[in-house]
Amino acid sequence: MSLCHRQNGVYAEGVHIDTAIYLPKGWRDRLISWPLRSSEPADPRFLDPYDLAISKLGVAREKDVEFVAALISQDLLVLDVLQERVALLPDEHAEVRRRVTSFLRSCRHW
Repeated sequence: MSLCHRQNGVYAEGVHIDTAIYLPKGWRDRLISWPLRSSEPADPRFLDPYDLAISKLGVAREKDVEFVAALISQDLLVLDVLQERVALLPDEHAEVRRRVTSFLRSCRHW
């Protein structure tokens, strides 16, 4: 129940960027700033929601896939944008790209 949680209804937990393995090319250019006085003097940055979703789908833990599926079902993420982002995964993650693309195609039939 931090001040951020009480005021915004969300809880944010900082993690090191090294925990995100499957990020589309250009993700650093899409980072979102949100000034938080409680974080001063740090300047926290947040992944764009689409980059976060691709990263979570890349890891493919059940809870992460369910999270992204819920965002899609509530129209908080657009499938076409997700498909554009998954295409930006580096070649070294080609298998992940195929798996995530297959998942996104299945979402179109919901």
